Amino acid sequence: MIRKFATFTAALVISSLANSQSVTPAQLGMLKQAPYSNLSFPLTPGSVPYGVAFDGTYIWVSTCAQGCSYSTGTLAKIAPSSGAIVATYNAGVNTQGIAFDGANIWVANAFDNAVSKISTATGAVIASYPVGTNPNYVYFDGVNLWVSCYNSANVYKLNPSTGGTLGIYPVGPNPTSITSDGTNIWVSASYAPTTTKMTKSGVVLGTLTFQQGNHSAGIAFDGTNIWVPGLFTNSVNKINAATMKVAATYALNGWPNYVVFDGKSLWITLATGNQVVQMNPANGAITSTTNVGVGPTMIAFDGANLWTANSGSGTVSKL
Repeated sequence: MIRKFATFTAALVISSLANSQSVTPAQLGMLKQAPYSNLSFPLTPGSVPYGVAFDGTYIWVSTCAQGCSYSTGTLAKIAPSSGAIVATYNAGVNTQGIAFDGANIWVANAFDNAVSKISTATGAVIASYPVGTNPNYVYFDGVNLWVSCYNSANVYKLNPSTGGTLGIYPVGPNPTSITSDGTNIWVSASYAPTTTKMTKSGVVLGTLTFQQGNHSAGIAFDGTNIWVPGLFTNSVNKINAATMKVAATYALNGWPNYVVFDGKSLWITLATGNQVVQMNPANGAITSTTNVGVGPTMIAFDGANLWTANSGSGTVSKL
């Protein structure tokens, strides 16, 4: 079943697909984000959205300038009911991944080598904290903040209250996305391509190495298994979180980028085909396919709907 997306009149294209899944308070703080998509914000024409997060009331989208070079990024605060842009705020240089910690928004500033803590009420930068080289993803595990640093091949563990560094852990080249299985931390690396499992104190428990071409960007946990897309293999890998064994690999009709679990289904963005697929995690069956904007990347769940950024068309879609 293919669903088309609708357009709102708030300088933002949004696709609409009803979804009535609920989300727990713990899941709320751990919702996934989404990379590049060119949102048409009135204050920053030509900006490219990267991350998406939900703070319990609003959708937040991080953007950088066209080409994402050395320019100040922007955060857009969006009303999920209408898609209207409530406010835009300046952020760091080349803003990328974004997360909500239950109180504040955090954004990775790739060319500042820092993460910024943002007030959800005012959009003001509360503070910025140094991390490794080229941070591109931020994840909150319910207690601590985790940041993947693409060029320094490590992840930083931060105290969200103080911004203090609690640990720096090597994970191999090009770490991208981070998730947790409730006990351990999992990190996908794009061009290695590897997926690493470690304790929350940074002890590496194992690393899976995939075939070349199985470049992974996103990663998600469904309560039992870890899911890692294989970008150039047009597939997604299902990994048993307990054993670290690949339980299955499912074919997709396009390059998968990022993945999120809504409590029932997996949702995977396809960079080619300009679609989001809904998958049954039990058997890998695709239960729906939704047309979105050009080049969908990261994806987030707000407790009712999915949001994805579309890098090629400068839009964000609501499913």
